[in-house]
Order: sequence, then structure tokens, then C-alpha cells
Amino acid sequence: MPRYIEESCVLERLKPYIADLGYEERANLKASYISVADAMSIIEDAPTADVAPVVHGHWIFGEFDGIGRPVWCSECGNRTKNVADPVAWLNYPEHKYCGRCGAKMDKNTEVK
Repeated sequence: MPRYIEESCVLERLKPYIADLGYEERANLKASYISVADAMSIIEDAPTADVAPVVHGHWIFGEFDGIGRPVWCSECGNRTKNVADPVAWLNYPEHKYCGRCGAKMDKNTEVK
């Protein structure tokens, strides 16, 4: 399982090594005086970031049923209310994610 770390903490711990470099070396940053063991230790000791995997999905629009078009989440099957105007409905910020499973609705959603 991947381990995600706080980038800012790692960079903060590397600053003392960079500060020891001269101006030209710092501007160039090709020269480095940190050992691989020190770098590995900094990375291993870095705090983990609080992350969750992002599930990507899209909205599925059903056929017009006299009231509107039913809408489902492609990931969990959650059905929302019937929608009269799918294009306008998709533009609301709260419809960028599924209310049930949290899937990010950034896959192609075709409105036919």
C-alpha cells in the first residue's frame, strides 16, 4: 500500500543541507552534500499525509419519463431526483461529486 508523506515537512528538513551550500551551488543545485542514508532517513521519518483515493465517475441519464430524466451515479448506482434540464443540472457545483459515495464526476458524461 502506498505511503503518502507531507511534502512541506520533507522540504523543511532538507533546508539545512541546502543552506550549507554556497550561493552558486544553491542556484545550480546540482551539487549536494546530503548522503543517500540521510535523505532516506528524512523521507522515512516524514509524517504521513491524510489522503484518500479518488474514485472517478460520471452521471448516467435515463430516458425522459414524463416528469424528467432519472440520474444515476456510475460508481454506486445512487439515483437522484428526476432532472428536467440535464445540461443545467450538471453545472451546479454540488453535482461535481456523488452525494452517496463521493465519486468525483469528472469522466465524460454524455447528455443525449
